[in-house]
Amino acid sequence: MLLTMTDQPLEDSLLTREACERLADRIIKKIESQLKELSDLHTPYWDARNDVLKNLIQLGSGSIVVTVTFSSALLKPGMAWKLSLFG
Repeated sequence: MLLTMTDQPLEDSLLTREACERLADRIIKKIESQLKELSDLHTPYWDARNDVLKNLIQLGSGSIVVTVTFSSALLKPGMAWKLSLFG
């Protein structure tokens, strides 16, 4: 005996095409609703992660620009301590 999603028994014969299509549609709708629920749950985390990565990229780019800009001064003896952030 076969059961549908509503747990109603069917005949032991094969399902009709229409019954299979209705069953497939119900399964697809259920999967879509669960995927939307999961997406709504995780969207704030994904957005926060993207914001953090954007900030890291900007900080990295800024540090490269500063390094390239002051590279000639950093190579001169006795000048590195003047550009030091901690010294």
